[in-house]
Amino acid sequence: MFSSPLHPNYPLGTVSSNRSRSRCEVQTALGIGNTTIDKENCGGGRQKTQYADGTPESLLGDITESSFLNAKYRNEQSSTPKQLLTPGPTPPLKRQKKTRSPLEVNSSTSLISSAVLHPGTALTPSSLPRRLFVREVSLRPFGSRRFYSRADFSKHESQTYYSTAVDDAYAIRESTGLRHSIPFSVTSCRHHAVSAVGGEDGIVHVLDTDAEGRAFQLPIMKLACHDNAIFDLSFSPTDTHLATASGDQTARIFDLQKQQCTSILRPCDAHSVKQVKFVDTPSSRNPAILATSTRGGTISLFDTRVQKRGSAEIYPVAQIMRAQNPEKGRRATKSTPARSVTSLEFLDDTTLLSAGEASGSVRMWDLRKASLERKYLQPYSQTVGDKDHGVTSIAVDFAGARLWTMSKSGGLFAYPLSGMDRCEPMECVRDPQLKVDSFYVKLSIASDEAIRNAGLNGRYIACGSSENAVVVVPLSPPGCDDLIYMPSPRSKGSLYKQKRVATVLVNGHSKEVTGVSWTCNGEIMSIGDDMLVRRWLPGHRDPSKSERIRQAMMPRRDRDEIIPEAEMDGYAVYDE
Repeated sequence: MFSSPLHPNYPLGTVSSNRSRSRCEVQTALGIGNTTIDKENCGGGRQKTQYADGTPESLLGDITESSFLNAKYRNEQSSTPKQLLTPGPTPPLKRQKKTRSPLEVNSSTSLISSAVLHPGTALTPSSLPRRLFVREVSLRPFGSRRFYSRADFSKHESQTYYSTAVDDAYAIRESTGLRHSIPFSVTSCRHHAVSAVGGEDGIVHVLDTDAEGRAFQLPIMKLACHDNAIFDLSFSPTDTHLATASGDQTARIFDLQKQQCTSILRPCDAHSVKQVKFVDTPSSRNPAILATSTRGGTISLFDTRVQKRGSAEIYPVAQIMRAQNPEKGRRATKSTPARSVTSLEFLDDTTLLSAGEASGSVRMWDLRKASLERKYLQPYSQTVGDKDHGVTSIAVDFAGARLWTMSKSGGLFAYPLSGMDRCEPMECVRDPQLKVDSFYVKLSIASDEAIRNAGLNGRYIACGSSENAVVVVPLSPPGCDDLIYMPSPRSKGSLYKQKRVATVLVNGHSKEVTGVSWTCNGEIMSIGDDMLVRRWLPGHRDPSKSERIRQAMMPRRDRDEIIPEAEMDGYAVYDE
């Protein structure tokens, strides 16, 4: 029997943290003013910075005139002995504008630019460098708590995606083949051109996404996994096993090579399992550790290495109850309704992110503190989100060091991975075609391998939508945050007047698009309530085909013509 890192008897390690450079080291490297450093206090103390005339400077440089005058006034007051009685009123201080040399101007600007625009710097929306930069470019201060959206990115790369009704559509049918089934979940392998789709009949359809022509409509295999609907799927880091979450209150692990069930995961509460995730991050890819979440709000942690010999059932080694309930309802009685956990994401072996239907906040959990005895665990940190709308899906962009969430209000919100505690969204994306009416609508971020194989230059998020379309949103480069303000999510007055920021893939589904997934070759797999699975191909395979489909289908769509499913060829819609 192997020892589990999540087992209660596992020795806990220490957490190492990298200390950032002190302020004196930053100013010494940038060369601001005539800096003299006290060697005894350089480790964390204050430094002595002065101009040529002996006037002390502020610790962050002479950013504004008021900061210089205040520092000079405090210095004069400290050097003058305090008098108990004064013969008359003190004359007011005459403020004189100080002209700064070009060297000082360039130094202060480089300090702000290096702190805000450096690719490796993760900033919170209320951090001091961001506020200084906003003030320097004469924008509104962040104290107004407005959300800002991205600028209009180039969408030429995603304009070439297309999907044909003859070769790129797969209808989900039951095992008898007589009736169609609604797909609920879709996922793709990391290193192979294989996708899996789970339906309401409990059957998983494994498809070859790189098949040519009508070969896509012939599944590789069909697995009868559950007797109830399958709400979520997750491939192992090695792409050899598939985990399923079902409404029969269990999660199961299947060996794809042997096509048989190897483990049955049973959470402690009697609710439908909504999410299942393997540990698959750049820092850790452990195929033995999984996490599940239920409609009852319980997060369960499983380790397949503690499975009993001769039995396929596995019970959790730790759990977190009422994970997404409000703080006041965490220790409430049994009559208090529990709030469902709608999405899970691992950051590493010991850190888990969760979101739910109760609010728009995302919570971070330290799994080393979780156990079966300690049911109510306090989150390590949590973000500030919309209290009136829950979160349908979350995804981590490790290249950009951001966490993206999809809100029930119909917007995408980005948070920095470092400093998430009580952090407001650093970016908000809204589009007229991005509408979320149910918690089945999900998002997916393209991996590095998908971007490279598809010939894309930027990073993209694919989202489902209640407008019967797939919305592809470009991501801004890391460190280059947008400063274009927009009204907050609650004020929807000018929401539909803004310019479209995404490419919309239309005419592929006739009903709500719920799940989306990027394949390793850059295709986009989408599922909808019309019982269809669509494969959207990038245009580098046939650059002229997408334009031919657009010219043929756009007039019919503009005339509101009823198009049969056998003739529905999908194309991209964008702003000229």
